Amino acid sequence: MQDAVAAPSNVRFGGMNRYETSVNVSQNNFEKSEYVVLVSGENFPDAISAAPLAKKYNAPILITEGNNLNVNVYEEIKRLGAKNVFIVGGIGAVSKTIEEQLTALNIQVTRISGQDRYETSSKVAESIGTSNGIVLASGENFPDALSIASIAAAKQMPILLTPAKILPDSVKDYINNNSIPKSYVVGGNDVINDNVVKDLPNMKRLNGIDRYETNLNVINEFLGDLNFNNVYLAYGGDFPDALCGSAVAAKEAAPIVLVSKSYSKAQSLIRSKIDSISSLKILDGTLVMSDALVQSILYPNKTVLGYTTYYYEGDSSSYNSIINHSEIIDSIATDTYIMDSSGNIKGSVPYNQVSYANNNKIKTYAMVSNSFSGDIAKGVLENSTNRQKLINNILQRLKSNNYKGVNIDIENVYYYDRSYFTTFMSELYNTLNPQGFEVTIAVPAKTSDSMWQSWIGAYDYGEIAKVSDKIVLMTYDEHWSGGEPGAIAPIGWVENVIDYALTVIPKDKILLGLAAYAYDWSSNGVKAKSYGISEAYNTASRNSAQVKWDSAAKSPYFNYTDGSGIYHTVYFENSTSISYKLDIVNNYDLGGVSIWRLGLENSDYWETISNKFNRY
Repeated sequence: MQDAVAAPSNVRFGGMNRYETSVNVSQNNFEKSEYVVLVSGENFPDAISAAPLAKKYNAPILITEGNNLNVNVYEEIKRLGAKNVFIVGGIGAVSKTIEEQLTALNIQVTRISGQDRYETSSKVAESIGTSNGIVLASGENFPDALSIASIAAAKQMPILLTPAKILPDSVKDYINNNSIPKSYVVGGNDVINDNVVKDLPNMKRLNGIDRYETNLNVINEFLGDLNFNNVYLAYGGDFPDALCGSAVAAKEAAPIVLVSKSYSKAQSLIRSKIDSISSLKILDGTLVMSDALVQSILYPNKTVLGYTTYYYEGDSSSYNSIINHSEIIDSIATDTYIMDSSGNIKGSVPYNQVSYANNNKIKTYAMVSNSFSGDIAKGVLENSTNRQKLINNILQRLKSNNYKGVNIDIENVYYYDRSYFTTFMSELYNTLNPQGFEVTIAVPAKTSDSMWQSWIGAYDYGEIAKVSDKIVLMTYDEHWSGGEPGAIAPIGWVENVIDYALTVIPKDKILLGLAAYAYDWSSNGVKAKSYGISEAYNTASRNSAQVKWDSAAKSPYFNYTDGSGIYHTVYFENSTSISYKLDIVNNYDLGGVSIWRLGLENSDYWETISNKFNRY
């Protein structure tokens, strides 16, 4: 194991409201300051371009209500000993009354404003200059500008604002009248159209599918210029806290990471820099950014889903595994229901498994399969009545047996039923999701979208992802029981599967499938036997076989000759082989893993999962 690294400390700057938060940020980072930048806390447009100005004068950014100077801000300005205050924005944003209140304190007030938000950004830019480049961001919403505010401030690049479809004359004139070595456009074409930026000198666009991905891409663009000793977290749903934090972050060349109330897309980035981070500085209170959220950003919670079986009366192998490892297992999918071609389902519910899981906060999914029959699948998928019948039957069983969702395991679907299968998943999701049930699915592993290939062609990863909560990639059986001997899940193949999947499936939805079994191939051509990990070691021991290591596949294996003189080749998965797969999950920041199946694994297997996923 790697040496433990001290966890970053968490420092909060939250207050009862945004004005108190801005004061707390200032108090904790500025002993004194001759300058203060004051902006409206009620609306973003004028304020959003203020960060580079604050950095130029090594000043805090404070926010106030528009009509009267906030009392806490008033006291903070006095504490700082400020002699100069820059007000960014017109009297509609920060009133004349506030200007008079400051003047009464013998403070020199300089107002920077224009006819609108765009001209105001140009006026601020005049104080910064263009020798290091410019930033162009949307003036119609704040997140993109906030993503780059601390970086623009640190590099002394002015933030100019524009609407989506036409560059304002004030901004255009500023650009035309200055020598600009580099231009950064923050946001996609829908935010700032290509025709707006086509004439910008040396232009680079930084954007993502949403504000959080844009934020991540901005940070990655300037990664080499940033100091990760301190990382600032700010709520991406509003502007004041991140804006005030940008002045402080700029002093340290530190990144500001935008987070929602439930997640951050920068988890993998933060984890990759964990050795460098001394503290997370949180620009809000726990109501907006909970301690649990911060902890999940530092140590993302990976899902561990275990498939369970109940093959005969008294079969307790999966049940015992659930009990023994309930602190690690997040969810189970019980191999329960088999469908027929008309949409009927039947199966025996393992009530003890479901009851124990529900009582111990482990999610329960009912697995629905088709006995690997393409004909059964065809009969349901191509008939809308049968599809609806299957969906209704699934819903009824979930409700009557206290399941929290379904796990679809319909395999060997004919490639020409691809669109029907996607339609079925969409109909299923649109029925179950509004009623609070989760929809998960297991799909065969593939490294490209081979639409006409048997076994894998029917599964449109991208479309299925839109109507699924979790997708289990069955990254095992690359060498299967009916084929030639070889590693069950060779690491190179697994990586290729994940590389392709990530192009079409959101990473947080992906569960990497782990095998917990062996295949024992005999030289007489009989289909390979399968058994658990402990039995693999026992078989090797009984036959005086040495367990070897396939360094290319990252898999254990051994050979032996049985009492009948038949030669055997055995490949299996164990704690060492899965450690490489768990590294993929962490490195790619996937949603977690699934295990086929509970009851076949051994204690070392679980210890490796605990170590890799910080489950102690």
